[in-house]
Amino acid sequence: MRLPETDVHIFPIHIQWAYSGEIVTASAEEEAEDAETVIRAGRLTELYLMGDSLGDTLLRNAVTDRLRTLWIAAVRGPSAEATRLVYNGGAEGCKLQRLCLDWYLCSRNADTADWLGQHQAKLPKAFLADLAAEFMRANYDSDNVTDWEEASSRTYHDHDADVPPCD
Repeated sequence: MRLPETDVHIFPIHIQWAYSGEIVTASAEEEAEDAETVIRAGRLTELYLMGDSLGDTLLRNAVTDRLRTLWIAAVRGPSAEATRLVYNGGAEGCKLQRLCLDWYLCSRNADTADWLGQHQAKLPKAFLADLAAEFMRANYDSDNVTDWEEASSRTYHDHDADVPPCD
C-alpha cells in the first residue's frame, strides 16, 4: 500500500497506536517545548488523514478524541495549518471538519475574529465558506450550535461495520 501524501513521521505514531492502542505524538522534551500544541495537533491531524486514507474508523475516532482533549487543555483550537490539512486532505464533510467548525462557532469573540482575519490567506476557501454558512445559521438559530467541549464523543465519531455506534 502506498500513501505518498502521508508524512513519514506519522508512520511510527500509527504503528505504535496499532500495537499498543496509545497515540504518542511527541516525546516528553517535544511536549515541553510545544506549549501551544502546534506540533502535537499537527501530527494528530496528519494521523487522522492517514486513518482516513486507510479507512481506519477506529483510528479517526481515537484521534478526534485526542484532539478534543488537547484543545480543551490548551484552551485553544485548530491552527490554520491543521484546518488547512483537514480541508485539503480530508473527505468532504468528515467529522474532523465538523469539529473544527464547531470550535470556531463556539469561539465567537473578538480574538477569534482577529485571528481569522490575520490567517484568512492560509485558510482554505471551503472552510471559510462553511464557517460563514454556519455563522449565518447560528445567527438565526443559536440553539443548534454544538458546544464541542460538552458534546458527547459520538458527535465527532464515525461508525461502520467494524466500529458500532457509541453508547
